[in-house]
Amino acid sequence: MQLARRTTDLARESEVLQNIQERTSIVERLRAAHLEPLLEDLSARHVPADLVANELDQAWWQSALERMLQTNQALLSANTGVVERLEADFRLVDDAHAGAGGPQLAAKLADAWRVSVLDARQEALAMRDLLRSGEVSPAALAKQAPGLTGVLAPVWMMSPYEVSQLPEELGFDTAVLLDAGATTLVENVGAIRRARQVVAFGDTVTQTPSPFEIAVRTANEEDAVLPEDAALHEQSAFAQLRAVLPELALTHSYRAGGEDLTDLVNSRFYGGEIVSLPWAGTFLGHSSLTLDFVADGQGLPDQHTGAVESTDAEVARVVQLVLEHASEHPRESLMVITASERHAVRSYQAVLQAFAKFPQYREFLLGERAEPFAVLTLEQAMAQSRDRVIFSIGYGRTPHGRVLSNFGTLGRPGGERLIATAMTRAPGHDHRELLPPR
Repeated sequence: MQLARRTTDLARESEVLQNIQERTSIVERLRAAHLEPLLEDLSARHVPADLVANELDQAWWQSALERMLQTNQALLSANTGVVERLEADFRLVDDAHAGAGGPQLAAKLADAWRVSVLDARQEALAMRDLLRSGEVSPAALAKQAPGLTGVLAPVWMMSPYEVSQLPEELGFDTAVLLDAGATTLVENVGAIRRARQVVAFGDTVTQTPSPFEIAVRTANEEDAVLPEDAALHEQSAFAQLRAVLPELALTHSYRAGGEDLTDLVNSRFYGGEIVSLPWAGTFLGHSSLTLDFVADGQGLPDQHTGAVESTDAEVARVVQLVLEHASEHPRESLMVITASERHAVRSYQAVLQAFAKFPQYREFLLGERAEPFAVLTLEQAMAQSRDRVIFSIGYGRTPHGRVLSNFGTLGRPGGERLIATAMTRAPGHDHRELLPPR
């Protein structure tokens, strides 16, 4: 039976064999031209066909330059250390230029403060007494020293909900709204009306305002009152302001990332408009996107939600991957994101229990870092990013192998934006997807 099946497979039509003679002839011609190393390099890096001509052109010029250096000893005095020294000098000058900006700005602010204190002596004395009293507020500063307040604090950063604490007479030249797609125009009116001009940054793909209420309602009333996702999306400050203000699209991403993940996100969510920097791992054939189907990812549906949430197998797989990361990549940041709030809690608790047995990884898990380890839901991960991300769906199959339609927030209106959020949290290196068994 196996022999008959193998014979049938061998007799089946195969696209690989359709042009094997032509490909063999081309390979032989390349070998005759001593281009076999280039062919192996192109194959290892999976270079697209439309870029082969450019690769060949670059290889030719590189070979010509190497040949010139070999035959003409006068070029660079046959010493590549000259180029290395020039590169090192350029790095030092560039770092010095970039680092000089902070001290120069601090010096200008200090000069402006000294001049203002001399010009407004009474305000300076009033501000000194106010600072010594320990009861400083924006309103008190603006009242006691209106001329010095702008010099003391030329830039104010706060939440839209804190703008109301500012005094009415305090104005600004420019108001910069960050994450304008995640808040409504009403929430930002306090900042907009205080500024002569407004600059709003937003992303219509991943950002949308969240419903905000303080009233107590029943479940039925809450479903009836909450606006639809599409209507709420159009109420964002970014959507409202782009209709009346000039718009500039930022299409260049200066974070290097894997080509496979970048192309997926770019084509699926941004219409191919994003231009990103190449990642060295791509040229070495490394993938930045890994799909991991969890075996035995099955469980019983929840009695209240009807969803198969946070299976034991998926929790165990998350713990295993976190341990592997802490062991192999301790200097790179890591985040676990999931569509299930319950799965986020269980996964974090399981990671803490597992790491209690490995004190050598305590610094990675609980140490003070610029980007600490975290287990978050998709909503919580909106403004977060890490070097590596584990996207654990958090939903599995029933014991009979059925996939239920309840996937939490992913199955609700706006779920596609949450998927875009999950796919864009690891712009640097690796993104791993944990999926139920097929």
